[in-house]
Amino acid sequence: MPIQLKPQLIRLDTTDLLKDKLLLPVRQGVTRLQTLIKDAEKRIEEIKQLVSGPAGKGTAPTHSARLSPVQHKYQPIKGIDAVKQEVESQGREIVQALDAAARLAEQMAERHWSIRAMLRRARPLNLAPGGGVVAQSMALRAHYAEVLKLAGPAELAAWGQQAIDDTDPVLMDAVLRANDARKRDERAFMSPGVLELFAENWTEYKTAKAILDETVTTARRGGLLYAEFQKGTGQVAVNRIALGLRVANSEHTVNESGEIVFKQPDNANRLDVVGAKLRQLAK
Repeated sequence: MPIQLKPQLIRLDTTDLLKDKLLLPVRQGVTRLQTLIKDAEKRIEEIKQLVSGPAGKGTAPTHSARLSPVQHKYQPIKGIDAVKQEVESQGREIVQALDAAARLAEQMAERHWSIRAMLRRARPLNLAPGGGVVAQSMALRAHYAEVLKLAGPAELAAWGQQAIDDTDPVLMDAVLRANDARKRDERAFMSPGVLELFAENWTEYKTAKAILDETVTTARRGGLLYAEFQKGTGQVAVNRIALGLRVANSEHTVNESGEIVFKQPDNANRLDVVGAKLRQLAK
């Protein structure tokens, strides 16, 4: 069955470009999202304070701070709803961009900046003056292939150890190719284990991996912040807001224990309506 190839990825050939074109925009997007959410939470808290009064137990809003019967029923709900819609209109676009960046980083980590892919594109450590990079790389790889083809298991393992000691990616690539081309019982070593040893000292690979991992982690963190805001807004303090609405439009007293006692239980139906509306906003 033919192997299905995938579309071409965006090429970022150096770790500096990888950082500038992928990681930094993700950081900026998360910072913008954090600022947007922080500002929205502050505005929502101001609405809650206006309705509920001070947060202390048993404290009711003063007469001057109370809202009219029409205002108290609609203004807080509409205010919170307006803030949420504003965050949704701006935040959704940011989160979509962050998600796209995270998926691109995952694909690049798998296809373009995996250790095998980087070994295939590696350049010789010492380039001769006046020659093309690609030509010299191909010539060196062909030379290594001829030498290693005739090497026994012990000699091939020695070449692998030299590649690790010198952190020579071209030699490492040639050794792995020669080892993997042999039958399983004729191989000099397990290639995945040698790859791990080589990766520990290969700075370019470690840098690329760190950038891509941070890109994914940062982008997912931004999406989580947005999800938590959408889930928590209008739900965290539903009881407190509903209680404030009820206090603002009912006769009540505060007993010796500091608890609010209502004299008009008929307002319970109105409280249920307002509470239901606030719970809808939390969805």
